[in-house]
Amino acid sequence: MMLRLPFLIGALALSLAGCQTTKGPTETTIQAAMAKMPEQCPLRAELPTPVYSVDHSNAPVNGPGAFDFAVMSGANGSAFMIRCSCGDAFDMSKIDAIRAQSMRRMVVDMDGWTLDDLKFFDDGPTKRSDDISYRDDYTGSRVRKAISYYGGHCVQSVEGMGLKTDLARIDAFMKSIRDVRKPQQPSTVTAPTSGTGRTPADRLRDLQALRDQGLITPAEYEQKRAVIVGAL
Repeated sequence: MMLRLPFLIGALALSLAGCQTTKGPTETTIQAAMAKMPEQCPLRAELPTPVYSVDHSNAPVNGPGAFDFAVMSGANGSAFMIRCSCGDAFDMSKIDAIRAQSMRRMVVDMDGWTLDDLKFFDDGPTKRSDDISYRDDYTGSRVRKAISYYGGHCVQSVEGMGLKTDLARIDAFMKSIRDVRKPQQPSTVTAPTSGTGRTPADRLRDLQALRDQGLITPAEYEQKRAVIVGAL
């Protein structure tokens, strides 16, 4: 009901802000966690895997039919996340620009970020918001980008955050979002980028950026470069 929406937005924001997690260190763990994403949550993205830890959770939120599921990876001050929160009481047809901004502001505020800008798109059955937040701390100036999709009883968010020097890597992650209900794009190993995937050249550039920023060692760079080149 309309009168309950502010409360529901608050509850949803709380569910998005944090949850219990389990950890695993490998790409296989990332793939296994992604495979467990509920069917109500069709979005996927290319989570960075080199030397990253993985968090995934399935912690229920209050209310009937409610759950919260997240797959996260992060290291060296950067973090990437795909998250889905659903509940029978959540009616995303009521979401508009003001309510989306209110919900996203509560989410980022709880983590100490300042919401700088939010754009809202209403394409009929699909509603989407894109937002960017900033935070300054002892590590430097940080940026957080999020794309949220609202539909039915669920909201699914894809977020990337890190130092401003990591912006290219964050943008590459956001551009990798795809909908598993739609036909898959050609393999990113053999086909050029078509808006959702990355070519081997893209992956090599990302890997070089990780090395140049000191996020992986030269030995790790050579090992991972050999894997990418060997797949050609």
